[in-house]
Amino acid sequence: MVFGLATATWVFSGLLSVQPFAWMTAEGLHVPPGAPAGGPLVLADFPAIERAAWNRATAGRPVKEVTLLRIEAGAHYLVRPARGPAAPAGAAGPDRLLLDAGTLALRRPPVDASRLAARLRASLPGAPLADAVRLDEYDAYYYGRGAGRPLLPAVRVGFADPMRTWIYVDATTARIVHAVNRYGRLERWLFNGLHSLDFAFWYDRRPLWDVGLIALMLGGLASTVIGVWLGAGRVRRALGRNTAHPC
Repeated sequence: MVFGLATATWVFSGLLSVQPFAWMTAEGLHVPPGAPAGGPLVLADFPAIERAAWNRATAGRPVKEVTLLRIEAGAHYLVRPARGPAAPAGAAGPDRLLLDAGTLALRRPPVDASRLAARLRASLPGAPLADAVRLDEYDAYYYGRGAGRPLLPAVRVGFADPMRTWIYVDATTARIVHAVNRYGRLERWLFNGLHSLDFAFWYDRRPLWDVGLIALMLGGLASTVIGVWLGAGRVRRALGRNTAHPC
């Protein structure tokens, strides 16, 4: 019964992945990309860079990628080093540096949650603001595992629009990193939860999650094989009766 129930939930959640009747594709609010940062990117705000100053700012680390950002009306570089020494103290993360474009100084404090919420609300005048929460830990809809984990801290801004849209903003770079509406939150439980056993008490505990998932898969396979065997036997008996007593 346990393995049969697990198999039934996998079949049900798998059905949802094909979006029957398109009920999960409804969209929430569309936020202008530059809204949390205070406006669009202006290339003229990025001056020429002196090599010596750049090497000091990056601690001599080879650079893999540089992204131009606007944060609170200021120009910044988001630098992703390729390898080399550890990141300087105050860096935006173990694999990224956030530098002021004018001074090449490290930007340390994250953007204030209330200011991010105010900018988002100003960009969506027709959508009432419900709440704004700074996240220093992942919640049930903004999370990940391994190298793909999203960055913290983040700010979750909720709106009281008909779809109850939640916007997640990286508090360090002022970029929108995730958005989810009420249908998306429901799908998170009905598909990710049931299909991948994506529950916090289990999902983050490896190899416990792997062992449990493999055990359920093997049990589901066994229950399916037993069901096919019993069904085949019933068909054989029915065919045997019809052969013995032709109409």
